[in-house]
Amino acid sequence: MRRFIDKFKALIRKKDLLPKIICLLLACVLWAYLSLVGKGGDEIQFRVALSFENLPAGMAVSNISNRFVTVLVQGKTEAIKSVHVNNIKAIVDLKKPQVGVSAQYPIQIIRSGIPDGVSVESRQYSAEIVVELQESKSIKVVPVMTGTVAAGFSIGPVRVKPDTVRVRGARSIVESLTKLDTGAISIDGAESDIVTDIVLNSEHIDSLELGVSRVQVTIPVAKEGAFINLSVPITIKNPPKGYDLSLSDTQTVLVYIKNSTGAALNAADVSDAIDSAEIDELMKNKKKAVLKLPVSAAVKNMEGIEIISVSPEEAGISVLVK
Repeated sequence: MRRFIDKFKALIRKKDLLPKIICLLLACVLWAYLSLVGKGGDEIQFRVALSFENLPAGMAVSNISNRFVTVLVQGKTEAIKSVHVNNIKAIVDLKKPQVGVSAQYPIQIIRSGIPDGVSVESRQYSAEIVVELQESKSIKVVPVMTGTVAAGFSIGPVRVKPDTVRVRGARSIVESLTKLDTGAISIDGAESDIVTDIVLNSEHIDSLELGVSRVQVTIPVAKEGAFINLSVPITIKNPPKGYDLSLSDTQTVLVYIKNSTGAALNAADVSDAIDSAEIDELMKNKKKAVLKLPVSAAVKNMEGIEIISVSPEEAGISVLVK
C-alpha cells in the first residue's frame, strides 16, 4: 500500500496534477452548493395592501393599525420567480364588526396563479381596526398656492369648480373636516391667468369617498390696480305674466371685475339680473314661494373687461300667483 502511495505522489509531482485536482474539487463543491440551493429553495417578501370584505352598508373604517402586511413567499428558486405581488391578496372580513371600538380582526391571505409547491404566509396575522357609522356632507374646497406673482402684478378672486365636494366616510373623520385642500399650485412669476385641473388633498383622502377627486382652479392674474369690485343693484328680467315678483332678501351683489383697459368704471356700467323665465316651471301647484335663483352680471358696451365672479351667486325672489 505504501508503495502505491509513493508511486501516486511521484506521478502527481511528475505531471503537475495537484493544481488540477484542487480545481476539480472546488468545481465539485460549487456544483453541489448550487444544486442544493436550487432544490432547497429561496424566499422573497412582498408588501401587500390590506383590503376589506363584507363591510355592512352605512359603515366605514376610521382607523387601522397597519394598511400593509409583509407576506413571505418560499419555494424553489425557479418556481417563485414567476410570483408577483398581484398574485396575493390580504383580506380582512368585516361582516360582523364591533362598531365604535378598536378590535382585532384576522388577516386572510388569498393566492392566485401561484404554483402548488410555493408557500405564502403573512408576517402579521391580525389588524387592529375601528369601524364606525358612515356620514356624508359637503366640504368647501380651498386652493393651495405657492410662490408669488411677478413684480407689479396681483391676483384677483380665485374660482374653484366645483367649490364644494360631497364626501362620505367614517363619522368621526367627516365631522372633523372643515375644508378640502387642493394640491399645490405654483403662481411664482405669473403675469397672466392660471387655469389648472388639480387633485384634492387631505390626510384622510384614502379613507373617504369623494364626489369628485379633481377640481378646476382659475387664478386671475393682472397688473396691479386691474382688479376692482362694485356693489350693483339686482334687477329681475323676463318676468312671466300672472305673478307678483320681488326680491326677498339680497338687493345688491358685489361684482368682482378684471379691468385691463384702465378705463374708468362704475356701478352704472354693470348690470346684475335674475332671470325669472323658468318661474312657471318652478311654481307648479304652488300659490306662493321664495325661490333661490342665480345672479348673472354683465358689463355694458365695454370691451377688455372681464366679470370674474358675483357674490352672492344666488338671490331670493318672493313669488305670488295673482
